[in-house]
Amino acid sequence: MLYTSFGRFDSALQTLAKGYKIDPLFPVLPAVEVSVHFFARDYASAIACGRKSLELHPYILVGRCY
Repeated sequence: MLYTSFGRFDSALQTLAKGYKIDPLFPVLPAVEVSVHFFARDYASAIACGRKSLELHPYILVGRCY
């Protein structure tokens, strides 16, 4: 989220990749990935990640909000 706030979207995605490597089912990662794609104006990827987030973790509120 810090990299996203500075507009460093590539760094944010690299950090997310490391997070997925450590714990691929951590429920907050898909929600953060949606926000990275959204703020990078990559709306198609944001929608795809949002769908994945809802399928994997429908009970996580931050994922539903994004």
